[in-house]
Amino acid sequence: MARLQRTQQQPGTYTYEQLPGLMVAADEALFPQLFAAADFVAQMLQANGIPYAFMGGFALKLRGSTRDTHDVDVTVECTMLRLIEVLSGQPRILRPAGPTPGVMRVFVLVGGQFDPGVPELWVVVDMIIGGSLGAPDHPQTSLEVVDYNTDMVQKQFPVIDLLSSMASKLGAFYSRQGPNDYRDLTFLITKYPEQVFAIRNQLNATQRQYFVAAFARTNTDNAIIRVKHALGIV
Repeated sequence: MARLQRTQQQPGTYTYEQLPGLMVAADEALFPQLFAAADFVAQMLQANGIPYAFMGGFALKLRGSTRDTHDVDVTVECTMLRLIEVLSGQPRILRPAGPTPGVMRVFVLVGGQFDPGVPELWVVVDMIIGGSLGAPDHPQTSLEVVDYNTDMVQKQFPVIDLLSSMASKLGAFYSRQGPNDYRDLTFLITKYPEQVFAIRNQLNATQRQYFVAAFARTNTDNAIIRVKHALGIV
């Protein structure tokens, strides 16, 4: 009887069975670790000529949000095959062993010898092909550059623009009513009221009304008036 052949796991990959263990540690990631992971990914994508922009909670942290987040989302303008090709040569990255349509969850090793002063950790980075999971179809034409400055660091990061951010967050809140999406929308509207007003008609009217109705249940009259005005809801 022929022996059953066990498929050997490729180096630099993780299996579905290994994912929960990796996530337990990654869920403790702090902003310096997220920052280090994002910086590494940015340099890798730039070196390989792949347009990209950060999105999600990490991008909002770069804009000044105080909401905690423990992973990095980045949208890329390339095929999944091209992305796998680039990631395969990176010893600091673990990628899925199996197929992943649209979104690839990778783990980036930060800290230690790579980032002095940063605790070593495998950080979650969700790499989203343009047009998938609320990402703009073409990140290169839907981004703006934000400055992130501290006493120790001065960096510029491309993030999806305000229109893409608002459209993505409104769609997410409409579909799942998540508290993080609510906080993110409140942050964006509060920080950029005039800019949101300028793009209001490019945003889904039903989703705008849905958010305003939720906002009105727990906020003061003055705050409700400001949000209604920014979103163009009478």
